[in-house]
This record gives sequence, C-alpha cells and structure tokens, in this order.
Amino acid sequence: MRTSSVKGAQVQAGRRGTRGTRSRPNREIRDSSIPGLQNQRNLNAGAPTGWQRCNIHGMDVAGRQPEADSIELYATISTWMDADIIEANVRNCFENGCSKVFILDNASMDRTVEVALAAGATLWETYTTEYYNEDLRIRKQNEIIEKVTKAEKHKILWWMTLDADEFCAGHNGERVIDTLQKLPEQISTVGSICIDLYPTPGNPYILGRHPAACFTHGIKRVEGCRMYCSLGHYKHIYFKQTDGLFNVAQTRGNHSLATPGKATLLEPDYTLQFFHAPYRRYEETFTRLQALCDKNAAGRHRSMGDDECTGNHGAIKRWRGVQHLYAGEFDKVEMPHSQIYGRQVVGIAVYPWRVLAPSLAGMFPKSD
Repeated sequence: MRTSSVKGAQVQAGRRGTRGTRSRPNREIRDSSIPGLQNQRNLNAGAPTGWQRCNIHGMDVAGRQPEADSIELYATISTWMDADIIEANVRNCFENGCSKVFILDNASMDRTVEVALAAGATLWETYTTEYYNEDLRIRKQNEIIEKVTKAEKHKILWWMTLDADEFCAGHNGERVIDTLQKLPEQISTVGSICIDLYPTPGNPYILGRHPAACFTHGIKRVEGCRMYCSLGHYKHIYFKQTDGLFNVAQTRGNHSLATPGKATLLEPDYTLQFFHAPYRRYEETFTRLQALCDKNAAGRHRSMGDDECTGNHGAIKRWRGVQHLYAGEFDKVEMPHSQIYGRQVVGIAVYPWRVLAPSLAGMFPKSD
C-alpha cells in the first residue's frame, strides 16, 4: 500500500468540496422495516416519548462551591463487533472512576461481549437487528439509565454514555470522576468535543491499549457549532441524575439531552475532550465496515437506514475511504459528518493530537 510521509507536525492533505451543496438522504428507501427518517424526530430520536430536547447553557464555575456529597459514576457502552477495542475502553472507564460499566450489545458476531466481561464490564442486554437502528439503541441506552437510577437511588449519580470507540478524559487530563466531583450542584451536564485518532505509517493500533497511546495523529472534530448547546460542544456524554429520579435522557448520537418538559440545563464554561478511534487495526476495521456498509445481493446494507438519516455522511463515508486512509492517502479521504459545513469535504489534514489537545498530552508520554 502507498503511504504518505509525516512531515514535522503535519500530515499534508488536500481539501476539496463544492460550496452550497448538501448531500441528500437516499429517497429510494421505502421499506418501513428499515429504520431511517421515519423514526428521526428533530434530532430527538431515542428520548422517551413526549420528552423535549432541552437547552444547554454554560455557567462560570470558577470559585463556586463543589458538590457537598460524594458522587457515583456509571458508564454505558454501546457495542457491535468491537472486540479489538472494548477491553481498552472498559479499562479506561474504570481508571476514570466508574464503579460500574454496562454493555449494550447489538448481537456482535465476534468476541466483543466475552472480552468486555473479562475486562470487568456487566452485560445489560444483547439485542438483534437486521439494520443498524440508532433510535432503538438510544432508547435501550436510556432504559438502562432509567432502571438503574431508580433502583439504586443514589444521591448524585453521573452517567457517561459512550460508543465502543470513544475514550473519556477529565478536565486537563485528570480522572473524569475528579472533574465531576468539583462541579457545583447547579451543573447537570458537561459538554465535550472529540479528537478523532488516525493510524499513520509506523503507528499501528495494539490490542488492549488506549488508542491515544498508539496513534500520534488525528483531527479535532467539529468545534464551535451551536447546534447542540450555546458553547458549541459536539456531544454531551456526561449528565447527572439525583435522588433516584430519572429526569434527563439522551437523544440521537448522545449529542444533546432531553427532559420531561422544556428545560434549560447548565454545564461548566469549559470543554472536555475525549478520544475517538473509529479506525484501529486494518483487518478488524475493514471487516467491521464491510459488514456494516457493503451491499448484499438485494442491494441493501446494514447501515442504509442510518445513512438515510445522515445524508450519507456517516459510516458509509468511512467505508468508501478505508483503503485510502490505510494507504496514507489523506487527500482522498472524505470527512465524516461534514454536512455541518454545508458541503462534502474530501481531503483531511491530520496533526499530532498532542498539539490539538495539549492538556491531555501528559496522560500518555511519547515513550509509551
């Protein structure tokens, strides 16, 4: 495979696109059994019926009194054919202060569940779908949060909702639980952006390790877009339940939150960062994307409903560009979810992640 060279602080890459054009959903999908736009409700997919997407605003937390009570931190991780990354993710959750990690598995065909359990996680449910169904996934994730919150009745219970390839980190690299413990009681969520990690020549993924300890380069995912909150955060994967009450739930993609009635939630006036590793070793990554995006004899593929929702900006883009990425041809790689720019973006420039997220650099010394 051809590879491009890493020069200094940057892997050179081109950027092409047509301004003013948006990718349109696949309007040929008509079968109601395929999840797609029919169960997408104004970016509120997955929230309990009748709940409303809430407003999220920042609050200056400097000098404010932190929570008086100790907190609990639990995590849910959604998985599908993630045996190569799930061990490292579960371990990272525990290292960041989680006392419980629940796995919601979409009938993985590999050893995902076995590996997760061996790492100390608890399997909540394995469910089977013919197509990837984000609405159903979020609903099941919210069910975990509701049932555990009501059953255990903790005074302060923080939840962390992750995909299998998302690795949490606290403020300036401290443990997540330590960051949350310092917040005043008015805070109900914490916003974050992600650093997408990319394999580059000479930096392969090593099974069981945190991907940021393996990969050196990446990109900073969309920052400053105020679609989800006033501070321009990309996701809200941390949120709080109190006194055993279930009154905050996730929506599609864990980007925003919903409440029983229209509400405004407060978050700290800073941004947390987390690592996202959608590409790991070539063999496992190719197999997973092929099972998700390659068409069968009937011309259908597992992710087609979700592709319809995103306007073909999600997994299908990774599938189309997987060969280019592992060949180091970054100028030919499409940027996933670039619809936010109003156009297709072909060609990405990756930088050392320690430059993109200097506050996290101390977590993984270069000698690791």
